[in-house]
Amino acid sequence: MTAATALLTSFLLSPLTQGAIMYPTRSVEVGGGTAVAARSESYSHPTPYDNLDTREKQAVQSGIYHAVDEEVRPLQPLCSSGNCQWQNFSSLAVCSAVADVSDLVVPDQATSSGGGSLGGAKNELTNEARLPNGLFLAGSTTTYNLNISWPQGSPSSSTTSGGGEAYGTDGRGSFLPARTSLAFSQRDGRVSSAIANFFLVYTNQTGELASDPQPADAFRAAEVLLHFCVNTYEASTSGGASTSRVVHSSTLAADNEASSNALVAVRNDASSSSPQAHRVRLHAAGVKGVYSVERGDVELLNRYLLSLFSGTYSYRYGKSGVGETATSEALGLAMFGGGPRGDDELRAVVGNLTTNVAISLTNTQVPWISSLCCCLFYFSTSFFSCHLPL
Repeated sequence: MTAATALLTSFLLSPLTQGAIMYPTRSVEVGGGTAVAARSESYSHPTPYDNLDTREKQAVQSGIYHAVDEEVRPLQPLCSSGNCQWQNFSSLAVCSAVADVSDLVVPDQATSSGGGSLGGAKNELTNEARLPNGLFLAGSTTTYNLNISWPQGSPSSSTTSGGGEAYGTDGRGSFLPARTSLAFSQRDGRVSSAIANFFLVYTNQTGELASDPQPADAFRAAEVLLHFCVNTYEASTSGGASTSRVVHSSTLAADNEASSNALVAVRNDASSSSPQAHRVRLHAAGVKGVYSVERGDVELLNRYLLSLFSGTYSYRYGKSGVGETATSEALGLAMFGGGPRGDDELRAVVGNLTTNVAISLTNTQVPWISSLCCCLFYFSTSFFSCHLPL
């Protein structure tokens, strides 16, 4: 290679020269290739449907055990050319909300745990920190640090929470809408579209992390609400790498609400007289399309979520404690296993874990509940431009 050739090659390959060269592109319609993005307008399953789909169960558990400091990625689009761009599109999704209800906690005076009803915590001072709905944590910073539970029909003799019949006297449960919320107004759209809500009562530290084993203001509480929502996504593929992210999320409000925050109207399909079998229709303001869910299908998801999100956690006693479950252990370790955290940080951990559950559920539901939505695409030397119906 001559010196002149080497100099010319170096010039052409330099970043400055590459940036200055204009590559002409031309868009023409073609009939081949694949450019699809997943979206759904309904949550329903083929009948008969008597047990929650295994994939949804796996999605919930995958979200629980996913690293809490890493968010589950939304479903990525498919693009055979390696370079595609979609218009923003909307899809039915699952979202999570976490609210602080610590100001509602009333701890009683410290009492002895007795002869061992709290597992390893024998004859130690504990408080019964109680919410107005009857849920409570019997513990302290040095004994039990977390209880996950949900409002039920009647209290039981449990040492860590209220218990009893989950679905009350009418059998309808607390979903579509949530009827047991403490933090969210009944006029809140998230309550109208609720899948499940549950509560955490916990200490803001553990005995191993603080010098004072029993501070006067050690108890906190939060409500978690999992609900349907309509997410708007921005998706593209460049150089074979696909990205998809939520750019807007709309809540679902109840029918006939005068609130200016009402984004969606909900109507019950009158085609069935059974309160468990009807379809709930969701109309999102500002987002084209009609979304719907089958109440009976949501009931199965509600029951499964509540069966998992319950249990206690003790940083000190671990698996020897009474009432620990796989979920309460995972959440307890995430909250207390990494060292001291402030109140906002503890709630953020809860929010991260439940958001991962919501995204994982969304990813599982979207592709098989509704088919992938094929795009109108155009060939270009740089992009397929995909236009999804909104």
